[in-house]
Amino acid sequence: MKLPSVVIGIPTYQGKAYCEDQFFDAVLALEYPRTRTAVIVIDNTLDNGEYAKHLQAKYPEFKIVHQAAHDVVYKRLYDSHERIRIEFLKTGAKFLFHLESDVIVPPDIIQRLLRARKDAVSPIYNLSLGSNRHIVQRNRQWGMPFADKYSWGYTYGRLDQDFADGTVKKIQTNGLGCILIHKGIMEHVPFRYRPNVDSAPDSAFTHDLLIKGIDNFCDTSVVVYHANGEDWGQDNTNLIEKYEGQL
Repeated sequence: MKLPSVVIGIPTYQGKAYCEDQFFDAVLALEYPRTRTAVIVIDNTLDNGEYAKHLQAKYPEFKIVHQAAHDVVYKRLYDSHERIRIEFLKTGAKFLFHLESDVIVPPDIIQRLLRARKDAVSPIYNLSLGSNRHIVQRNRQWGMPFADKYSWGYTYGRLDQDFADGTVKKIQTNGLGCILIHKGIMEHVPFRYRPNVDSAPDSAFTHDLLIKGIDNFCDTSVVVYHANGEDWGQDNTNLIEKYEGQL
């Protein structure tokens, strides 16, 4: 059976250079057939394209695009996500694998997510808030006052352990750090920037899927490493054991 075509869309900026080698080595190590993939990197660094030139020279096999950057961070993120969506739709590929440049994935990540047979599916990864950590993917929406979110690593630690049971679960909260999305969704659900809301475009996208009745899933058997703020190293495959040591 012919494997579906996949575009790997990567937003980045020079601030992620601390894990640049680790990240792109993982992308180069992906086992999905090169004849069925394309890699598009959107750089939004405020440097007139210098970091994009650096990446293009270092990784000539990838398409590196410098996106004119906005001073407002969330607008800059939106511009990158939406440029990825537009470039993806031009290719006619069946799936977009949206991957942020501080999420380190295993070589078989695309195959494993495809096996879930869902139109929107993510692995598990963590968000670090100081010394407190929680899983980004949840089977409930953000339902607490903003100040309380910073205690989720403790308050919802047991929920995280119960959630990560190795099954594919329908979720209501997700990010764009690592997600496989069918083109049918990308054709009808653009990314959005909300100038008067203190929230990133991934929150708007998850919300739009929810209100449109489009299911969002997490394969809890797949765990990837999110370098942003995490301090326990790359070996986080036994997530439950990691949490038990912190509660």
